[in-house]
Amino acid sequence: MHRSSMAPAQQEYTRLWLLLLLGLSAVWPGSSQQQQQQGPAFSSVTMLDIDRPGRTIPQSFMGFSHEWPYVEELYTIPQYMDVIKLLQSFGSGPLVLRVGGGSTDKLVTVPGPEVWQPLAKLHASTGMKFILGLNLVQNDVALTRRQMDAATAGLPAKSIMSFEIGNEPD
Repeated sequence: MHRSSMAPAQQEYTRLWLLLLLGLSAVWPGSSQQQQQQGPAFSSVTMLDIDRPGRTIPQSFMGFSHEWPYVEELYTIPQYMDVIKLLQSFGSGPLVLRVGGGSTDKLVTVPGPEVWQPLAKLHASTGMKFILGLNLVQNDVALTRRQMDAATAGLPAKSIMSFEIGNEPD
């Protein structure tokens, strides 16, 4: 689809994303004057031809990751909700939250209601879906199963997008 044949709303959406990316690159760590004097640690060239369409990124692509020990903060700290609402204001639809990361392999208990209730409220208020990390590094399949059972019992069925077995492989 050529830019000229894009709907005005889609053109504005594309323009906002490009501005966001450019803005992030300006404030990203390593953009300080001192680093610029030392030279870049790496360099890259990015070319964008808006007259030749490429693959479309699905609107549901946007999401972020949060560690298990602090997951309830996502709903209980107002600034997190502000960030979530800001990200969703770009028209991407409900975000995806990956819960886990490095803390997945350290999760040796089954999260209780103090975790599931804020996540359920977050789903109810934003439509957010979850990818939930399950511990397999303990080599305890029963623990992994209990974690999965607790999630399915504590969260609305349509809120769980998938389960991630363990963290990234080393």
